[in-house]
Amino acid sequence: MRDHFAVRAAIAMALAPLAAHAAPSISSITTTYSGAGTPTAINIAGSAFCTTTAPANCATIPTVTLGGTVLAVTAAKAATVTATLPLLANGDYLLSLTAGTTGSVTYALTVEALDAGATGPTGATGPAGAVGAKGATGSTGTAGAAGARGATGATGPTGVAGTSGSATVSIGTTTTGAPGSAASVTNTGTTTAAKLNFVIPQGATGVPGAAATVTVGSVTTGAPGSAASVINSGSPFAAKLDFTIPGFVAGSATCAALVGSTGCNPVT
Repeated sequence: MRDHFAVRAAIAMALAPLAAHAAPSISSITTTYSGAGTPTAINIAGSAFCTTTAPANCATIPTVTLGGTVLAVTAAKAATVTATLPLLANGDYLLSLTAGTTGSVTYALTVEALDAGATGPTGATGPAGAVGAKGATGSTGTAGAAGARGATGATGPTGVAGTSGSATVSIGTTTTGAPGSAASVTNTGTTTAAKLNFVIPQGATGVPGAAATVTVGSVTTGAPGSAASVINSGSPFAAKLDFTIPGFVAGSATCAALVGSTGCNPVT
């Protein structure tokens, strides 16, 4: 497909008029292009295209054919005719215009494609258009991901100190509760002068333990002046006590005082 075409040669071949009116004649042919550069219409200038006096529209629309294809005429006056133009391939064509009963004229056209030129520079930005009406509010989008935690803010100022208060706590009664019952503390005073009554449950009676035994193990005489000692070489429930008793020096006052009455055995 091509964006442009040009008429390279045009030869007018006027036919004899079909009536007393002058035969139509063509003086020039031009094309109209779309914004994209595609030819959309052919404009034929000349005279006697209809019997209607210019500039009124023709009462009888002329017939225009190009290469045997009838074109759709969109405007017709005595001196101008415009018809919709199909996309043409390169080649020679015959354009025929029949103007009612006044006669026909034929043009031989050579059509050649034109290459699109280079894109021109961008034009200046036009003025901003008027602000359009406010559109309807769109639906709420999905919630975005939580943002990163912000930095800790500065410490605020210290608040005003409250009024000083005072409270007292005293013990009221202490009662022994039944074994297995719940302990409790009851305030029989006020919130600022508390008086607490306690109920403490008695413990359950324990299982009787085995009878303990105590036996004497060894008895040793220690050195004079040494410390006496008793050592349990058994267990807590079957004690076996070993004694160490320091001796006395013979002739000492302590030994002399004890001999004969306690059986003092001096160490010699």
